[in-house]
Amino acid sequence: MEVSRKIGRNKTRPRIWLEGKILAAAGFRPGNHYDIVTEEGVLKMVLRKKINGKRKVSGKGETAIVDILGKAIEEAFGVPVPAKVTVTAKKLEITIVPEEE
Repeated sequence: MEVSRKIGRNKTRPRIWLEGKILAAAGFRPGNHYDIVTEEGVLKMVLRKKINGKRKVSGKGETAIVDILGKAIEEAFGVPVPAKVTVTAKKLEITIVPEEE
């Protein structure tokens, strides 16, 4: 499954907001833990489910929400641009989509 999302802003900080079906497709449920993995020089951010991950999926009932703000996005991507989210089992990959001329 692939979807497009814009890296938006919350006040002055960059923000990526994911919820519902895209998270469910990757097996992310409210209360699950995950870590964000980035690689220097690569415009990609990977969210991996991990039992004792540093971050927690929020939400109520079956609707999961992942809200990534600030430093993690700035380090991975810089300025707000369109991004592609690719879902696989237990993992979400967020990559930069080149702008069309």
